[in-house]
Amino acid sequence: MRLQQLGTIEATLQSNSVDAFRNDGEQHYSIKEIKPASQMHALFDKEILIGLSDSDHDVTQVQNSFLSIVLSANVQFDNKFDGYEEAYKDGTVLFIGLKSASQLVALMQQQERQKKLIKISGFTDYPNSLFGDLKIKFKINPNAFVFELVNPIISMAKYYTMNKTDLMASGPDKLKNIDLLFRSWSLGYQFTKQFTQMGCTADLITKISIEQITDSGLKNLMCSISPVTLSIKNYDITEVTANMSGYKATDDCLQRVRDFFANRPFVVPAQRVEAWSFPISATTTGIRTSQNIPLSHVTDLCLLFPKDARATTCYENPCYHNMQVTTCGRNFPDMPMNTLDQQFFQMQLNASNLDLLFEATDEFEDALTTPRSTASRRLNPHTDLTSFMITLQCERNCNGALTFDGLDTNNQNVSVELRGAPIYQGDTDWYYNVDVMGKKTPPPILCTIHDTFWLFGHAN
Repeated sequence: MRLQQLGTIEATLQSNSVDAFRNDGEQHYSIKEIKPASQMHALFDKEILIGLSDSDHDVTQVQNSFLSIVLSANVQFDNKFDGYEEAYKDGTVLFIGLKSASQLVALMQQQERQKKLIKISGFTDYPNSLFGDLKIKFKINPNAFVFELVNPIISMAKYYTMNKTDLMASGPDKLKNIDLLFRSWSLGYQFTKQFTQMGCTADLITKISIEQITDSGLKNLMCSISPVTLSIKNYDITEVTANMSGYKATDDCLQRVRDFFANRPFVVPAQRVEAWSFPISATTTGIRTSQNIPLSHVTDLCLLFPKDARATTCYENPCYHNMQVTTCGRNFPDMPMNTLDQQFFQMQLNASNLDLLFEATDEFEDALTTPRSTASRRLNPHTDLTSFMITLQCERNCNGALTFDGLDTNNQNVSVELRGAPIYQGDTDWYYNVDVMGKKTPPPILCTIHDTFWLFGHAN
């Protein structure tokens, strides 16, 4: 069945809900805990199979359900943190985790350099008693983890507030040392203040010590900052639980639903995401590169700009202007972009549906609006700026109706060209000059977003 033969599926989507069929009011909403069919403990790089429906539910509310995962990991440091004064150890926090929980599960197939991801957020009420049980198979993506040193002033203040009673009971020395940290902290301690992908290197505080200057007890705070690389050697998943929401239905209600779908499918809209690396990296004058790929009902084009080949979830603003994508004889967007101006900011909010009901996070807004350099110098990040991406809409605005539209080349390869130039060239082109050691950026990544769907019925 070809997608373009279907046209709009708005009417089908409106009819796939069981809300139109009255229940008796006694079948209440409930949450069931489902354990995986896979054997726990699941070691490194092992797949986990778990059900997403329960026999106590006739209808599963997938949109209100979630997975909870407990794991332990062995993290390797290439530098030691053994220079911390005893008074500062408990109040120092190194965050290791995820920017978003959705990045933990890797529902993707890796085919050489290409990655495919199926987005299933379109699932709503699913009548599992009619169409069968749902299951999901996944594995943890260790490359999605990030790390960041929490500002010691903030973490130490929180530690002091929560443990003030015990600290006062332990004597004055520890309190005096903590007070010395607050009084002597310098803005010159320039450590990395944003997320770093696991496997990459960040400048972290590896030593905070106290030096006694005089015999009378005058002390000085000593702080050492060094490059540190963190990597996950292995992990062990000890527990996985699917917390599935749903409800029962009366026999009469289920029969009416069964009759309704006897001659029509139950449709679940979905999106397929494919990632393609461009062949050429940025140069001193900017970037001009193209990729020949097939387009099939592409609704959005997304651009990512990694600073390291190991980047999985950390991408930053290249600070470019005159940027456009050209394919199928059209420019996207119609006018060249400046990735720091207000027009670009509003365009990204619109493309991400963050302009009305949903609100953008501070990290997303900061990544879209914070300059990384001036004409004369580079600027250090003051907060996390690693949530940047460019989304270019290709599908028409159809007032909420889901139609199969967008860019389509009937599975024939077509050129997709990206071009742009740095706002500031030379040493302050921070995207081309990753660091002062001469490291250069890998090629940008193009993600194509495709409309697709799943069909459920008695026959399949």
